[in-house]
Amino acid sequence: MLNKLNLFKKKPQKEEETDDKSGEYTVKSCPPAVRSSFLDNGLVQVEIFIPGLEPGLEKHQPKGGRISFDFYNKGYGFDMRAEFVDKVKKVKTVHHFYVKKLPGRVDTAESKWDVVKGKIIITMEKHPADRNIDWKSACQLRGLDQLSSSSSSDDD
Repeated sequence: MLNKLNLFKKKPQKEEETDDKSGEYTVKSCPPAVRSSFLDNGLVQVEIFIPGLEPGLEKHQPKGGRISFDFYNKGYGFDMRAEFVDKVKKVKTVHHFYVKKLPGRVDTAESKWDVVKGKIIITMEKHPADRNIDWKSACQLRGLDQLSSSSSSDDD
């Protein structure tokens, strides 16, 4: 099932390597590429691209990794984190995408996310009280995260 969200790209940042707290693995932080689109007045879709991502047997989880996804701030923000461990190379790769403030509130009960080949698709339904907010214009000005100054606003 596909999820609803906006299509805007956030420029990938440099990979960082740090030590795992346990000292067992080297941790590579790889900020993902993101695209948002507006499906209709009430739905927004965000695609988070992760090279090599494959759907797993468990719903909403990839092969060889774990994904956590949470809405917070009463539906005005979300946090997605995907972690993959290569036990042979002793490397943990983390893809993290965090939005502090969306252009409007989303109905968290009606919003969904799914894992498909190469990406995570988040489909958000706008909260009924915020359906008339023009997310596309807001995202063109500030990016998907309305509090971030580093978001770009490329739309398809």
